[in-house]
Amino acid sequence: MLMQQYKDNENASSSWHFSIRNKKNIRTYLIVLIVLVVYAFEIKVFGYAIPCIFNFVTGLKCPGCGITRLMMAAINLDFKSAFYYNPFIFVTSPVLLYFVIKNVLYDCGFIRKNLSRIDNIILYVYIVLFLLYGVVRNVV
Repeated sequence: MLMQQYKDNENASSSWHFSIRNKKNIRTYLIVLIVLVVYAFEIKVFGYAIPCIFNFVTGLKCPGCGITRLMMAAINLDFKSAFYYNPFIFVTSPVLLYFVIKNVLYDCGFIRKNLSRIDNIILYVYIVLFLLYGVVRNVV
């Protein structure tokens, strides 16, 4: 009986810490979301975005070059321009969105398992294709 009470207290204690972690993660994601909205607003109003450091140093386009312009065009529902700025990210955005949403749900405690084996395989293939796109966009 005493041992059962100890286990119940231990479980209650660990779930309490888990909920505190969830609140911190949710707060962190909300802060990131607010910063992104403010950044998008700043770009829209002033027309200035953070330049690509890789492009500045090497003169080459990184695989992510054009993502900010892509997002701004997508916000304005100009999908033709969004595709032009970074075709790879535009086409594969559902895959990215899936992984972002799954990671946020896991970090905030809404789901128990982050990535399955299939998810990991898809993610590794995606990373390889992303890097290959970076090479191809500078060769062509």
